[in-house]
Amino acid sequence: MSEFGSSGTYTRINSDADTIVLALTPNAVPEPPAIVPIPGKAEWERRMLELGRKFGRPEYARNINEQYTWYYDGSWVFRQIMEYTHQNFEGERAQCESVYYPYALGQPTGYRVFPHGFEMGYSAGGRHSDRYKVFYGPVLLNLANRSAYGVHSAAVIAEWLKGAHRSREAAYLLQALLACKRCDLGREVNDYDARVNTLIDLIIGHFDQWFDGKTSTWMQPFMVGLSAHALIEYATEYPGWDGAALILSDAATWLRDNAWNEERGAFYLSNDRPYEPWADRDGLRWAQDLNMLVAPIYAWLWKETGDAQWRDFGDKVFESGTRCEINNGKQFSQNYRLSFLYVKWREERS
Repeated sequence: MSEFGSSGTYTRINSDADTIVLALTPNAVPEPPAIVPIPGKAEWERRMLELGRKFGRPEYARNINEQYTWYYDGSWVFRQIMEYTHQNFEGERAQCESVYYPYALGQPTGYRVFPHGFEMGYSAGGRHSDRYKVFYGPVLLNLANRSAYGVHSAAVIAEWLKGAHRSREAAYLLQALLACKRCDLGREVNDYDARVNTLIDLIIGHFDQWFDGKTSTWMQPFMVGLSAHALIEYATEYPGWDGAALILSDAATWLRDNAWNEERGAFYLSNDRPYEPWADRDGLRWAQDLNMLVAPIYAWLWKETGDAQWRDFGDKVFESGTRCEINNGKQFSQNYRLSFLYVKWREERS
């Protein structure tokens, strides 16, 4: 008797009436795919520490002026830095929260809704976790229920945020609702299901205006990046919906082919004639400092599809972003708000 438990090619080398002798030539074991390091990662890490210390100082977070570090969720930025580096940036985080927390307890405007830092605070472990929930729970619910658009019904939101020029407000509000759900606060969010369904429909509609119907009269790639982040969060929270990859691959292709300047290593800041390929391209402002808000689209597509075109172009966007000039706290937070996601998603499929 013979057992055929190994994979390969069997060749008969001898036989008689009672015995068959086979030789096994094992199948070749394929080489594992080469690990491609992220270009610029070391510089990204170096700058997060150097510039984090600089722009986390009190003079860069002292009031609600949008040039300071609190904007674009400085609290989340510093929490991510601490989680990644295991270095203490509690003072810098606290500076951001001391400015943004009381403002967020009021009625913040739709483009100033930043739930992620508060969500990380709410979910912090250890013996103080209940105290954190008492502190962060009300402000998370306030962003979801009392911010400029959060205070309204699904029907009003659907009307007021239907244009792609309101994409950021729709994305941020959806993320506030999803953050509440992840923190088991969803039951306390006003009309949660109806508003989440409305917001994801709006965001899908914004992508249609940008890249399918091409009816938008204004294109800002970094705004697409913010909406993509919300779309990915929704797809993660509701895995039964599988539309994100198709929507984002169309967006990523269009931005790469129509909004990227190879020489400058940047997407343009904005364009009010986005579908005229050569319309006033010399007059456009190229925003290298916003690369890190767009790059995660490509890392996520690489993770989901394994298509190296997304990895290779995303690395180009990321590496260029590590060389941008950062002159204020807002730019610092813009650069580190989503770039941790780039590294995470990119390295999940090295």
